[in-house]
Amino acid sequence: SLYFNGCQIRQAITKPLDLTRASKIM
Repeated sequence: SLYFNGCQIRQAITKPLDLTRASKIM
């Protein structure tokens, strides 16, 4: 479950990063 929790945190961090990256490209 620890690995799964880490995956969730990683997704929560990467999602906003992708959004900011997309906005920078635009």
